[in-house]
Amino acid sequence: MSALNSAESRLNDLYADQARMEEEMAARIEVAEKLRTQVRELEREKRDVQRRYNEQVRFCLFPPLHTLTDFF
Repeated sequence: MSALNSAESRLNDLYADQARMEEEMAARIEVAEKLRTQVRELEREKRDVQRRYNEQVRFCLFPPLHTLTDFF
């Protein structure tokens, strides 16, 4: 009977370890998903900033004609 109790105890320990590992994996997946979302948002913001910068540079280098006639 002692061997059976020992095996059951070991099996319960393994189930507990598995449950802990599954919880840890779920937490890591959640963190990874949040990081992916943040990366997407930052990439979108970067594109917007780059677009605005390019528009400003373009405006400085090639101002619209109506702004040039204001000087004459």
